[in-house]
Amino acid sequence: MSLIIYSVYTIYALAGLLATINIAIKPKLFWPILLVASVVGGGLMIQGYGLIDEYLLGMALLGGLIALFRGKISFKQTTKTIWQKVHYYLFMIFIGYMLCQSVRGLIVLNDLRITRWIIYYLLLGLLAWLLFKKALNWPSPQKITLIIAVAGLVYFSAYLLTGYFYEAFSHGSRYDLQGYLWAGTAAAMLPLTIVLASVISLLKNYSPPKHILGWVIILISTLASYYYGSRVGILIILSFIVLALILLKFKQFIFFLLIFLIITGFFKFGGSLLGFSRIIVQSATLHSPSDSGRLMHLQAGIDAIRQKPKTALFGFGVHTNRLIIGPYLQKLGYFQGGPTPPIIHTTGLGALFIDTGFIGVFLFYANLIVVGCRVLFAKRNPNRLTFLLIIGMFALWPLISDVQDVILLYLLIIPAGIFNYLSQPIKTPTDPTRPIKLCFLASADSIHSVKWISYFCQKNYQVSWISLTPLTAGEINNIKFYRVPGLGKIAPINLLFDTIRLRRLLQEIKPDILHAHYAGANGILAALSGFHPLILTVWGSDILINTKSKIKGPFIKFALRQADLITCDAQHMVGTLNQLGITSDKIKQINFGVDTQKFQPQKQPGSIRKQLNLASRPLIISLRQLEPIYDVSSLIKAIAIVSRKTPDIACLIIGQGSENKS
Repeated sequence: MSLIIYSVYTIYALAGLLATINIAIKPKLFWPILLVASVVGGGLMIQGYGLIDEYLLGMALLGGLIALFRGKISFKQTTKTIWQKVHYYLFMIFIGYMLCQSVRGLIVLNDLRITRWIIYYLLLGLLAWLLFKKALNWPSPQKITLIIAVAGLVYFSAYLLTGYFYEAFSHGSRYDLQGYLWAGTAAAMLPLTIVLASVISLLKNYSPPKHILGWVIILISTLASYYYGSRVGILIILSFIVLALILLKFKQFIFFLLIFLIITGFFKFGGSLLGFSRIIVQSATLHSPSDSGRLMHLQAGIDAIRQKPKTALFGFGVHTNRLIIGPYLQKLGYFQGGPTPPIIHTTGLGALFIDTGFIGVFLFYANLIVVGCRVLFAKRNPNRLTFLLIIGMFALWPLISDVQDVILLYLLIIPAGIFNYLSQPIKTPTDPTRPIKLCFLASADSIHSVKWISYFCQKNYQVSWISLTPLTAGEINNIKFYRVPGLGKIAPINLLFDTIRLRRLLQEIKPDILHAHYAGANGILAALSGFHPLILTVWGSDILINTKSKIKGPFIKFALRQADLITCDAQHMVGTLNQLGITSDKIKQINFGVDTQKFQPQKQPGSIRKQLNLASRPLIISLRQLEPIYDVSSLIKAIAIVSRKTPDIACLIIGQGSENKS
């Protein structure tokens, strides 16, 4: 057995050396190597220590530094946004703080093993600095997706098969490997978050042959989750099933759900897979006895530091939790009257509180919040929902397991890391010979919609029309009309279902541009769809009146911010948009035109005057519909005032409506 272990260690050492050499020669290999190392090495351990991904990070950075000194890579001078600067400096403050706490822990414990943490945070700081200086170029988003997916398949296949063969040939339990060869299931399943995100991208954006890779990963990861009884893994899969309902085609969602249900039924109702002897039923539940222990550890961690203001703020130093927490667990009855062990292994948020105090916990979550804001507000972000889901998971993860030594976590949230890079819009080449595909989201009972859409149909654009209302304003030739029986009201449940319907249609149509008319239901749905480029045409009351509503206002302002271009038909609306925070370079004023085939006053001068026998009297004409929103009654009152000074003035009101008789 020892020969096998030393052989594995030799392989790890050679892998690191090869990583350094290859990156020094070809710096473009930095990210592929590091991504594979962080996914595959994320849950592996060396005699209980999760050092593999840390070692490979160090060797990769060594190769990067050699490439930098050899002139293979160089720093790039780019203008940084305020968000980029805030994120970078906040992250570096966190790294500096954790370095100080690591040195403090080394002094308090007098244990040279703590130098691991000093090196660890130095490596993360170096990586953040190189990324901020733009020294390391990313592969394309497509390559990143494939690299993570393939690495995930290798990782979860190895995780599953290692446990099976260990039980088959050693007569031990697969759980004996936890804490020695593999991390506990909560930590071992962390790579599943980004791996399933890659699967969603594969199924959504790639050709069918690559879909097979995605389905195999779903199958293997679900089997691994049930085989090891990982409730965390199962909850991650369930979360992504819900996400698939929103992001994927309905058939893909059903297939995803069926894979999960079949495997769940197989384990729950007594099937056996390759001799698997134990059926895991409790794994899919949301509570187990271990949760009570985790909560006690968290409470004990808080109790330990709140005795003094200094320890409340700064804790006791990295890794001191194992010596500090015992008496506080005893007070909570954790040992059920038994003696308190001198050293207790605790993880998660309780350990972070003891080691770093409230400041350390605050800095960790502040970085999560900042990267979450950058993901949320990134323009044309194709992965917004997916990444926000993962960030939410990371925020909860310390409640069940320690994540401080997981390189993959930091690769995701580090400034200029995976989340920030993949939140940029994907640039796809277009065929200049094919017609531009336009999709309008506009009410089909409005003549304004008909005018806009008719124009582009006549110009040989490929036009699709989506409407929440039936087509009553007039038929248009050469157009694909989609009637979506949407609920159309701004309420959470309505918006959810309408957004899902709209996203599915957009996946089917695949337009080049989405143009939404009216910043109410249509504009909000268009913004929630996440599709870009998005043009939004405002009609008046949507920004002049509805933005003042406490319920509708925030939704409409969100739609305005998400639009890449906004059109309006009056200068005063431009001013209103400016007041709402929209810059003028994002606004185009397009006035309503006149059909010169119908309106030709020069050919028939004075025809209306002759018909009404008005001669040369001053004439005011109102073409508004007689509805309360247009307030024609104020015009009538104003005419009465004007007529006192100009008695011969005439007013012609043309229109119908509910106020016709009044």
